[in-house]
Formats: sequence, structure tokens, C-alpha cells
Amino acid sequence: HPDVSFRFTADGKTVFFSPGDGKQETAVMSIYGVNTLKQMFRVDGSERGLILMGYLGVGELSRGNRSQQQFFINGRAMRSNLLSEAVEEGCRQRVMIGRFPMFALHLTMPYEAVDVNVHPAKTEVRFRDSGAIHRFIQHSISQVLARLGGQAAVHQRTVRLVPAPIR
Repeated sequence: HPDVSFRFTADGKTVFFSPGDGKQETAVMSIYGVNTLKQMFRVDGSERGLILMGYLGVGELSRGNRSQQQFFINGRAMRSNLLSEAVEEGCRQRVMIGRFPMFALHLTMPYEAVDVNVHPAKTEVRFRDSGAIHRFIQHSISQVLARLGGQAAVHQRTVRLVPAPIR
């Protein structure tokens, strides 16, 4: 929640600070640092009631595991193999085999299209139309990466690649 400010201290030193200014890029910078944010790409996509927003890191930012993959669905942190696989397929040409993209992506969708009562801790979900969700995520990511040199809108989607703004 980029709009929530908090500070974590250990031995009197601030280890982590999030200003709570409501901006996704500030929250990503607070977690990963300014140098990582500078190398990430902003993802903005929408289609038929689905909205995908966030930041994606490929190439040198890829990791040896999926620990740096964060999905938020309708504001709630979730784990979804389906969504992770869709992002990874969209990044196939930009991430080496055996490596995984890092990302913090927010998916907003109609509440009736997702069942959050799959896991006792509500960290896993089931989708009413998992194929459509997978195609949307995969296509959105692949289109963003296909346009690394430009900032044009893609067909009927509003997917754009915008380098992360750093002040």
C-alpha cells in the first residue's frame, strides 16, 4: 500500500522507510532502492475491466528464484503460479533460462472474477476465467518489452513502456 508510511528500525538505525506518498514508484524505490528502480520499466495496461500497473525488471535484474515477484490483486498481496508464469512467458526473450523477472505488479479486476477464499491466509486465488487473465498478463508484458525503444500505445490496450521516473 503505497499510501501507508512506516519505518522499521533495528538497533536504533532505520533499516527501511516508506514515506506513504501514494506513489507506486516511491514504494518500489523504498523496497528495492533507487538504482534498481532506474533499471525497471513501468507497466500500464488495461483491457475489458482488467487493469495492470507496476514495475518490471528483466535482464540484469532477473533473479535465480521467484522471491522478488510481488503480485497485488485488488489491493491484496497474492501468490499465483498462473500470474507468475504469464509474466515469465511475456519476458521469455529478455530473461535467461533458469532466471526469473522481478516485479511488483498490481492487477485490478472485478471482484466477482476472482475467488480469494482458496487459501486460509487468503494469499492464493482462483480466477473465473484463468485463460483470459493469463493471456492478458502475458500479452501486456510481451508488448511492453517489445517496445523498449518507444512509448506508443498498443492497439486497443493502453499498454505503454515508460522508464521509471527518478527524482
